[in-house]
Formats: sequence, structure tokens, C-alpha cells
Amino acid sequence: MSRCASAVLVLLLLTAACGGGNDSKSGDAKAATTTQSTAPPVTAEFGGVRGIVRGTSIAAEGLEVEVDDNYFRPNVIQGTARQSVTLVLASEGKSVHNFTLADQKVDVDIAAGQHASVKITLPASGDLVFFCKYHKDESGMVGAFRVSA
Repeated sequence: MSRCASAVLVLLLLTAACGGGNDSKSGDAKAATTTQSTAPPVTAEFGGVRGIVRGTSIAAEGLEVEVDDNYFRPNVIQGTARQSVTLVLASEGKSVHNFTLADQKVDVDIAAGQHASVKITLPASGDLVFFCKYHKDESGMVGAFRVSA
């Protein structure tokens, strides 16, 4: 009886192992289907302009911000009160773009394929909005520094 029970147990384990391979394939197909679907973009309001969040980062000296055709990446940058930061703006687009930070009178054009640096000081609290003056309204090319207390 125990030999019979052992044989049945071995057969069940072998059957489960073989069946597991098939389930794994169907699981992979489900995973592939899931990864192919895309989530809706996350949007935020940046100084009264609605834009898509293209990435977040922590403010740091020399932080590179990709300036591409109609977006900044990252465009949500978190920092601390009164922190000074020099950003490196790297244009990867085909058009001339701009980095404007009206609250600090920063207005810099960046030609296609070029780099520019800007030094800013974060406020004591709240958001500090930046944008491309050429593509702010038509394409929502905006971002913000978010200062935590």
C-alpha cells in the first residue's frame, strides 16, 4: 500500500511538473499581454498649464535635464528650501527650445544638439514652474521644482 501511495505521489508530482510548464507558457503570454498595454500618462498642473509628467528627480548640482521636441525630462524636480542648483540643459530635439523660469528672470534658448547651464535657487516652499516659451501652450512643455518643507 505504501508503495502504491508512493507511486501515485510520484505520478502526481510528475504530472504537476509537466502541467507547470504549460501553465508557465500561458503565464508568460499573460505577462507579455500585460507589458504591451500602456498606462495612461500621468498629468499635473504646472503654474496653470497642464502637462505630462515625464520623469522625476532629486535636485542635485549638475543635474542633466533632457530638452527634446516638446518636453523636458525630468520635468518634476524635488528639492529643499533655498537650495542652489545648476542644471545642465541638453537639447536632443530638432527645434530650438527654451528654458524659462520667470520667477528668477531666467530665459535661455538651447539650439538643437547644444547644451546650456542655468543656476537657480529654490524657493522656501511650494512650486517653481519652468517652461519652454516656444512650446508651453501648444504642447505643454512645462515642469516644476517642488520644494518640500
